[in-house]
Amino acid sequence: MKKNEILLIVGAIIMAVATGFATHAHINPIVLFLLAAVALVLVAMIVGHAT
Repeated sequence: MKKNEILLIVGAIIMAVATGFATHAHINPIVLFLLAAVALVLVAMIVGHAT
């Protein structure tokens, strides 16, 4: 695996965990939506590189 692929995976994991904590902490829905959107984009980038 290349370094940028590893960074994408780590970034996606970090954003998914941050979204989970934000959901649990009842953060502002707009911030929660933005966190989830970034996590989803990172996962989509991983899938795009894999195909």
